[in-house]
Amino acid sequence: MRFIPLITTLLLLIGIAANPALAENQGNVLLKSTAEVEMTTKDPDGKEIIVRKPATKVLPDTEVIYTNTFSNIGAEPAENIRLDNPIPEHTVYVAGSAFGEDTEITFSVDGGQLFENPKNLTVPGPDGKPRPATAADYTHIRWVRAAPLQPGEEAHAGFSVQLE
Repeated sequence: MRFIPLITTLLLLIGIAANPALAENQGNVLLKSTAEVEMTTKDPDGKEIIVRKPATKVLPDTEVIYTNTFSNIGAEPAENIRLDNPIPEHTVYVAGSAFGEDTEITFSVDGGQLFENPKNLTVPGPDGKPRPATAADYTHIRWVRAAPLQPGEEAHAGFSVQLE
């Protein structure tokens, strides 16, 4: 069995999100990224529950949940917050898993050059003609927050991938 450490991916997410060209208005916004897996365990009464644990090493076909938490640490509302996140190498985006409070979520299939609603994305098919993009074609996700993030407020945006 092959284990793949996700620490590098997590650092990549933090580095990209801290890039001013990709995370606008970051001066007052603190970003924290986590990678987790869900595991089934039992509570003290023996009932099965699902808990999230840090994804330090995962096996192929494991689903990993990435959550970006952004907090306004300034004294003024933070506006025009945009977060671009690459789909980590050796993973495939899980269709429909992207989430974000008060955000518009778009995707890229060209390495983050163009972001669109999924229904507008195409990629070349085997015959060279455009075909509709699928979740497996996505290379990046973008969240644009519609509402200002108030001082002291925290919001979350994230997605899931499956390790190849």
